[in-house]
Amino acid sequence: MINTEDPTDPKNAAVQDGVYIDTAYLTYHPLVDHPSVLTYFATTPFFNPDSSNNLLHIQNLPPVLEHLRSQTGREYVVDDALSKPPHLWVVKEQLRKNRDTVEMLHMFFILNGSVMRCTNLKEVLVTRCQKIAHSLRKVQ
Repeated sequence: MINTEDPTDPKNAAVQDGVYIDTAYLTYHPLVDHPSVLTYFATTPFFNPDSSNNLLHIQNLPPVLEHLRSQTGREYVVDDALSKPPHLWVVKEQLRKNRDTVEMLHMFFILNGSVMRCTNLKEVLVTRCQKIAHSLRKVQ
């Protein structure tokens, strides 16, 4: 989870309007495959250091699906069906409950190196309801 309240966190300085990009990193590490995308994503404030991906990294194991399936908890995977390499990559944050069961938590897209979190339906509906309520208060 991003802590946008803490101005001393250096990762927050790189997030502008919910978008993160590290052009210096991308200059030397282009996003060409799943490992490069997940490594770049791990540098963002969206990445949870308690994830299975990070645990595998600490153990010097690649975050391939077989290794992730052997763990439970939060993980990040590249969605092949939605990604359009090399410019668009979609990363899913999911909660693995067992080897075959996952619950999707968030989706992120990386467009030409810019990382953004996708809004979910609940967030859209809450925002629209708030706008309606505000408009109704104005009418009264």
